[in-house]
Amino acid sequence: MEGLAYKAYALSYLADMKWRLLPNTPTSRDPLSQPDSSFLNTSDVTIEDAFVLYLRALSLLHRAMVDASHYWISIHSPNAGDARSPNSQAAPRTGAATGATTSVTVSAAFNSAVQWVRNRFNECLERAEALKQLARGNELDNVAHVSIVRILYEQSLALSREAAVRELKWMDPLDCDRAYQLAIWMLSAILETAATSVASSESSSTSSSFSHRDGRQRAVESLKDDQEKMDPEDRTIVERFIASIVKRREALQRRLMDNDSNV
Repeated sequence: MEGLAYKAYALSYLADMKWRLLPNTPTSRDPLSQPDSSFLNTSDVTIEDAFVLYLRALSLLHRAMVDASHYWISIHSPNAGDARSPNSQAAPRTGAATGATTSVTVSAAFNSAVQWVRNRFNECLERAEALKQLARGNELDNVAHVSIVRILYEQSLALSREAAVRELKWMDPLDCDRAYQLAIWMLSAILETAATSVASSESSSTSSSFSHRDGRQRAVESLKDDQEKMDPEDRTIVERFIASIVKRREALQRRLMDNDSNV
């Protein structure tokens, strides 16, 4: 669930930057750390691009909720283990044979992650619907030409390049670290190979704790089979790009730690 949430965040981050440029659009600060907006110039991101980015983020967030519901069901099953984790909360479970109530644990971090995913899903859905109304449907009737792969690759390249330039000048090193991380999430979203929507049979197993309106379900299912294809060479290029940014970020973090130890 966590990996899907990070990838969805990277997608919605780019769409949010376009959203903030539109008139009379409310914004909110995401609790996840993010670099200063000056690291990217999203003037070339169109409303169509933002709309598709929100839709793809919705599909990943929906899958994250399904994963969370499967985990929830698994820990309530009669065969679930009794392992306990720190900072966890007890949830009741009824034994299949005896009817006795036992308890299972759900970590506070898991609860917080689920809440973030649900809130982000609602926000992305509302903004996608608002963009469609703003465009009066004309520009968004056919968005098949929008390439998520191209957008993410170009923006991650620009983001990591700007971070590298600032790092060399030792400008905003903490923002540089966040920029590298965001670029990694963007590129990881490109490599996401699973289907963009789950089958209705899987969706029906989602517990009521993670359910959402039929309209939201249709918004996610509308993305079925829209996954862009990547040949092995392109995948290798992206994987090497990720590896290079990871190395750069690790070097930056070592330098930050050295500076802290010398203070």
